[in-house]
Amino acid sequence: MITSSRVQLPPELNSAIVGFCPPGSLRHLPLVNKEFRFHAEKLLYAHVAVRASKQWQVGVFETLATDTTKAGYVKFLSLEFDESEYPTDSLVVERLISSAPALKNLKDLRIHLRDDLEKYTARVSSMLCAGYFQLNTLFMDDHVDFGAIVEAQRGLTVLGVIDVETYYKGTQSPKSLLKSIKDHPLIAIVLRHHRYAHKPEVTLAPELLSLHQARNFDVILRKALECNDMALCPRADQVTDVSVHLEHVPSKEIFKAFIAAVARLFVKLSNLQLLLRYSDDTLKEWRDDPVAWPRSLTLDYQANLPPELNGEIAAFCSGEYLRHLALVNKEFQAHAEKLLYARVAVRTEQEWRVGAFETLATNATKAGYVKFLSLEFSHDKRPTDSAIVEKLLTAGPALKNLRDFRIQLRDDLRNEVDGLNDMLRAGHFHLNTLFADNNFDFDVILKGQNDLTVIGIFQGPNAHAPESLLKSVEGRSLLTVGLARETYLPVYNYIYMAPELLSLEQAQKFDVILGQAFEDDAMFAVSAEADGVRRAFVYFQNVPSKEIFEAFIAAASRIFFHLCQLEMRLGCIGDTLEEWRKAPVSWPKTISKLDIRDWSPGDFGSRKRRFIGSPDEFSKSIHKLL
Repeated sequence: MITSSRVQLPPELNSAIVGFCPPGSLRHLPLVNKEFRFHAEKLLYAHVAVRASKQWQVGVFETLATDTTKAGYVKFLSLEFDESEYPTDSLVVERLISSAPALKNLKDLRIHLRDDLEKYTARVSSMLCAGYFQLNTLFMDDHVDFGAIVEAQRGLTVLGVIDVETYYKGTQSPKSLLKSIKDHPLIAIVLRHHRYAHKPEVTLAPELLSLHQARNFDVILRKALECNDMALCPRADQVTDVSVHLEHVPSKEIFKAFIAAVARLFVKLSNLQLLLRYSDDTLKEWRDDPVAWPRSLTLDYQANLPPELNGEIAAFCSGEYLRHLALVNKEFQAHAEKLLYARVAVRTEQEWRVGAFETLATNATKAGYVKFLSLEFSHDKRPTDSAIVEKLLTAGPALKNLRDFRIQLRDDLRNEVDGLNDMLRAGHFHLNTLFADNNFDFDVILKGQNDLTVIGIFQGPNAHAPESLLKSVEGRSLLTVGLARETYLPVYNYIYMAPELLSLEQAQKFDVILGQAFEDDAMFAVSAEADGVRRAFVYFQNVPSKEIFEAFIAAASRIFFHLCQLEMRLGCIGDTLEEWRKAPVSWPKTISKLDIRDWSPGDFGSRKRRFIGSPDEFSKSIHKLL
């Protein structure tokens, strides 16, 4: 008989054997014996990479939070939340924070939170500042105080800042990093990820480098990018476009070493944008001692141009690029901020946006830039809701150039309406467009807004706008619409109109004026779209002007091309029908049901139906209705 026995090997040799095993095999080694289990788990937990969309992976955070030994094995930890939300997302962050004190050997941390998880930002920042571990590499979203984190993480050598494209988000640009990080040599890379782009923009800040880091920039950053497990971060060989931010005239030796290392690292680099604050001095330095630029490069730098030309350049930039433009110099900052703050659209569910009102309330210059302002309160109550209204009221006197204002309140915020009515009546600004809830006092508002030409009213239950304005608005031409919907729809499919308030010019251009107002809509929960309108209600308290009514109906046909039901509520129904009998109306061709009702202005319950049917049937039977 042949017998065999396992030879007892020294622990260091068992460890070396385990080190040759791929991760798939390491999962089986713990079944051999306790010693192999120890060595295998030490390697398995050394590198933890989790994407929240892979639900089978997230359980590792439960282990780290409850097993301090395994948490102590972790050297690399990557956590990325995808766009889709999962019930376990908040729990994962909680478990990560709970396990932090035991992550004593963690050296490389990468974490990307979605916007809805930003409530954990302060706690994650506190975790990084607590001293539980000392990192040498950190990749993280841009909404934290990196100055405090770097101060606590004195061993940090690579800092990756992830900036996913948003609007009015307080980003950590290279310029702000230069201000917040002092006396700490650092390789900093900002990755700006655009929603529709295949790869992120890469921005570098060589002023933070030591000479040693500049010379070894390619080696250090290549290792950091190769170890990356995040979908948002590129490999070095994928980078073709790089921006370099220089706040001051760069050190000649450091900059040359940096550029040489960049050429070695980004082998497919074709476009290099230089953002130079002191462009004249920097260019003079490069003229006297030329830089050896990578041969395959298309070089783009921003220098000092005439102010009027800088303004023209800024006007061609989209919102995302305006944020970058504001970092170039003070002049570009002024042009960019003027354009950025011209349109402010805030939904309170996006907490990072509500800070815009703090800015408007405390910075009269920026408030003076605002021409369009939209504020939508989300369905869920938030502690900051009342404070936002207070900040808006405080900013009111400085909003001198505001022309288009839109606001949608929840029912529990109705107590704020009086203050908003007073602000709108006060004459701090002169609107031409206003969209607001039906519980606003439009009679009072109109007394202070003499230039107002478009009013949109978000209808509530049992609301009677715009018919309620017919008696109160006298001697003014006004395009007024009420908007309502069936509860399950994300668009307003009912529209209420009072063409009697229109001038002839407004009636003729009704589709153009309202179409522009709808196009500028920034509301998210329910949107105003002309092609979503299926049913219209039209009010006349008097016999309509033939010319105005014909122009209005023609314009309504052009804008509401899905309109199928039209209800006419007529105050002088006999005289109106007689007019239409003599001069038949050209109803929109899309109308399949025409509803004619006798209506008494001011008596909202009196709407006696006189006819319902197709427009052709109405034309044939109109004489019977007289």
